[in-house]
Amino acid sequence: MALRSLRLCGKKNIDKRGTCYYNHKVKRRISNKPEVPDEVINRLYIYARCLEDFCEEKKESFSSEDIASRLNIKPTLVRKDFSYIGTMGKRGVGYNTIEVLKEIKQIAFPSKETKVALIGVGKLGSALLNFYGFKSQGFKIALAFDKDRRKIGSEIRGIKIDDMDNFKEKIKKEGIKIAIIAVPPEEIINVINKIKNSPIEAVLNFTPSYLSSFNDFSDDFIIRNIDLSSELARLSYYLSEKENTSKK
Repeated sequence: MALRSLRLCGKKNIDKRGTCYYNHKVKRRISNKPEVPDEVINRLYIYARCLEDFCEEKKESFSSEDIASRLNIKPTLVRKDFSYIGTMGKRGVGYNTIEVLKEIKQIAFPSKETKVALIGVGKLGSALLNFYGFKSQGFKIALAFDKDRRKIGSEIRGIKIDDMDNFKEKIKKEGIKIAIIAVPPEEIINVINKIKNSPIEAVLNFTPSYLSSFNDFSDDFIIRNIDLSSELARLSYYLSEKENTSKK
């Protein structure tokens, strides 16, 4: 079976994108089609964005060169990726935009609306609650939690902010398995303790911490770390390298 590309880190595994997996045998199989490598799955989301742009432009068909030029990748990579999902272009015509987009969404996106819980309703958490992109991709922030008494009971876009003390009860009632963490670093341990005793199975973490305290979780618990400051630092590094290269 196809395995995610990981580097081992103690009990947990962290991939190049900062995703921690406590079971390194994370597998992807799409119905009875060939196993799809994780890096291909990641590119499918990017292809979907590009194809949505094509739809807005009323571009009914496209070639591998069309999508490759938009994404600055090789056409051969596009064709190889599409072969994994059984999508084949027609000579002289190319790929049907709507059909390929539909195929990708059936594979890489939720088949029905997936409820998500948000922990931490500060500036970042509030911005996430106001983000319209989740709905178009099949996700809905159904619950929001905070410990600040001044925020509890208030609403943002119709979502009532609840007390963290009610986390386990509300998560179980709604059948939610994914949580977004957007709390300050000093609050992360308290949040982890709440999640440990809940039905949550996967976390998208915006707190600048790689959550080493998740070591006590089950082997198949999944964490995806999004460190915005590190990403900016990475961009700054690449710019510096670019400038140094141009001076040589």
